[in-house]
Amino acid sequence: MKNIVKAYINDNGMIVPGDTIWVALSGGADSCSLLHLLNDIKTDINFILKAVHINHQLRGAESESDEKFCRVLCAENGIELSVYYADVKQIASDKGMTIEQAGRSARYEIFEANCPGKVALGHNMNDNAETLVMNLLRGTGTTGMCGISHMIGKYIRPLIKISRASIENYCADNDIKYITDSSNEDTVYFRNAVRHKILPLMSEITGKDVVPVLDRASESIRIDSNFIDKATDEAYTQFVTAIDGKTTIDNSCIRTLHNAVLTRVLRRAIESVKGNLTDIESRHIVLIVALLTNNKTGDAVNLPDGVNALVQFGKTIIHKEIFKNDYEYILPIPGKIFIKEKNLEITTEICDNFEKANPYGNVHYFSGKFCKDGFFARNRRNGDIIKPWKGNGTTKLKKYFIDRKVERYTRDSLLLIICNDSVVYIEGMEYGKDFIPSNDEDTIRVVIERR
Repeated sequence: MKNIVKAYINDNGMIVPGDTIWVALSGGADSCSLLHLLNDIKTDINFILKAVHINHQLRGAESESDEKFCRVLCAENGIELSVYYADVKQIASDKGMTIEQAGRSARYEIFEANCPGKVALGHNMNDNAETLVMNLLRGTGTTGMCGISHMIGKYIRPLIKISRASIENYCADNDIKYITDSSNEDTVYFRNAVRHKILPLMSEITGKDVVPVLDRASESIRIDSNFIDKATDEAYTQFVTAIDGKTTIDNSCIRTLHNAVLTRVLRRAIESVKGNLTDIESRHIVLIVALLTNNKTGDAVNLPDGVNALVQFGKTIIHKEIFKNDYEYILPIPGKIFIKEKNLEITTEICDNFEKANPYGNVHYFSGKFCKDGFFARNRRNGDIIKPWKGNGTTKLKKYFIDRKVERYTRDSLLLIICNDSVVYIEGMEYGKDFIPSNDEDTIRVVIERR
């Protein structure tokens, strides 16, 4: 097994001379055999070997015993060990996760913060087969059927092509001690149910070990998936824009992209806003495809974790749910005020001249005859009206925004200046016609600056 794993490491460029490798050491057969193997070949490749153990605090004395085992094992082999603690039950409760999800999240946070270099994980061929089946039962697409990658970023899996039986035999042949986590037998956990019930039944029905069969299937799917990924990169660049916490998809992509590419573009767009794809299922993708196809402004879909998809004027916007907090400030004239909701400072003064109007700038001039009526700075309200600077007549602000294809996502974020229940100014867009100053009157000079 040593020679097979060493060749796999070299063929895939997992470890190069000078690397620092942290073995994620649980104390189980997988991680103990990986630690032993890497310790045996570290001088051949010339890398630094360390270990990291995370106490999940789930099994009381048993968790403490696991930690002690790892400390002794590393001390006996002269390997530096770092130990960290994570209250996984509390994390699961706080974040609304399963215990499995919370444990994984805690581990990777610790790895990212404390393990400079590469992290070697003990996943094996059986883990890959289990993951493929789990993803398939969740309704995954092609990406989920690729199983576990041998290498992503700083994370490497040298044992991913080795079966669990081979690992246990390696431990026996090399007198490698390891511990067995009692929770691995509890089939209330999804992975354990797949491991102890579903895969054995599949092997019984087919009359052969299905683990290597599933592993070959995932490898074949991964090759095809990599090809589709390249097409997805090109499509994402062409049809998607991500800015200010929202991602905008040009709905015309529905007429151009093959469904295999389209679904990946949509998943990537969701991930760019949500931060992950947890709980995103194929049915969510189907709903968004329907949005793009119908292309009806105002149609929307709610996604997990407060993420929404909204159609606006030929585009679909993926964004976090907006909780509108109304605010309103009296503008002192003259004077200065800070709008904390917008992080803007507004300064006003009375002057006897004005410059050419420019709603896109940060200096604005309004008729001084309205000083006695009072000016207010706030966000929009239902029923707001405006008489556009270069338009005719008065219109509802909502219709003004719709006519100019201003996204609903944007409307609530714009600062308004209001007088006599009419819009004086829309941030970066428009003036109210009645408030444009003339040469024979005092002028209110307003400076809006981001703090």
